[in-house]
Amino acid sequence: SNLRGKVIGRINPLKADFESLIEKEHYARIDDLCFMADVTLVRTEDFAKGNVLIQNPSSTLPVKYLDVKEGMKVLDVCASPGTKTQLTAAMMHDIGEIVACDLYENRVALIDQLMNRTGVHICKSEVCDGTVPHNFESETFDRVLCDVLCSGLGDLCHKPEIRWHVKPEDLDEIMK
Repeated sequence: SNLRGKVIGRINPLKADFESLIEKEHYARIDDLCFMADVTLVRTEDFAKGNVLIQNPSSTLPVKYLDVKEGMKVLDVCASPGTKTQLTAAMMHDIGEIVACDLYENRVALIDQLMNRTGVHICKSEVCDGTVPHNFESETFDRVLCDVLCSGLGDLCHKPEIRWHVKPEDLDEIMK
C-alpha cells in the first residue's frame, strides 16, 4: 500500500477489442478484460474515445458473477462512478435496461458522463437511496447489483490521501 500503484485499465467491449489495443506497446494484458499500462491512461486517445476505462480486475468480478444476458433489466444501487454499470451494459451488448442509482446528484452526473463517453444507451441514472425499499416497489429486476461503499483502504497505493482522512469511527459508520 505504500508503493506507487500500477496503472490498470479495462477494455470497453462495446468499442474495442484486445487484438487492436494490445498492438500498442503501452498495454500488457492481465486477463480477458484488464491490462496494465505504462502511460497515464486518462491522457490517451483510447481513454478519451471510451475504448478503455480505469478499473482493476477485482472490480470486474461482481459484474461477472451477476451473469447478465441481453434484454435483462438490472438495478445498480450504488453505481457511481459507473464502471461496473458500464461493464454490465457491455456484457448485455447494450440491449436491455439498467437503472443506475446513487445518493448524490453530482455522483449521478459521473455515471451519465461515463455512459456517454463509452457508448452505453441502455442506462437510466437517478438520484436514489437504495436503502429505501419503496423506491422500486412497483418494478421488478432480473438482477440487482449492490456493491456498497467501502473505506477505500484497499486502494491506498492509488489514493494515498485516504490514510490521512479515514478515522476509526468512519469505519464503524460504514459497517452500520
